[in-house]
Amino acid sequence: MTLHLAGALRARGLRIAILDADFNGPSQARMAGVQGALFVPGSHKVALPRTTNGIAVFSMGSLIPESESLEFESAAHGESHTWRATREFALLGEILGSFEWGALDLLMFDLPPGAERTVQCADFLGPRTSFLLVTIPSEVARGVVARSVAALSKGPNRILGYVENMSGYYCRDCNAIKPLFVSSEPFDVGSGQPSA
Repeated sequence: MTLHLAGALRARGLRIAILDADFNGPSQARMAGVQGALFVPGSHKVALPRTTNGIAVFSMGSLIPESESLEFESAAHGESHTWRATREFALLGEILGSFEWGALDLLMFDLPPGAERTVQCADFLGPRTSFLLVTIPSEVARGVVARSVAALSKGPNRILGYVENMSGYYCRDCNAIKPLFVSSEPFDVGSGQPSA
């Protein structure tokens, strides 16, 4: 969804970059066609690979093969998820400071799923960051988005809305859009329930 939205904004003339902050499941490198791309050191910072339409992309998927995961060495035992989150945000800060983002109209972050991580990202990125949440037509996924909206609404960040992804597919044989999931009722994020 991030890359499609970035492409639409780029087609309108905006200068766009994507930072794939889902370090455990980086997908933007594959989707943007920059897997295995070389990161070229510049005079002060490292240049980012770009898509064919000029969108700069940082993704761990360009650096780590899909058969491997990002590992952080840790001496901590027990609360390893806390240690990992701390290291991930430290890495995010390093990425923001080490790469040449250029003059941008918009820097888009592809975030990992989950309400808690969304709020942590909001705290890290600051109050000027706006959020567009993505769901699929599944009650579980919609519940996660509803929790994220509830958590974000307590802070200063603006919520642009939500997008329901994968709600249908094009059937070439019948020339119609068919639902991908059994039920894809309209959804009211505010209440966390299907809308009437």
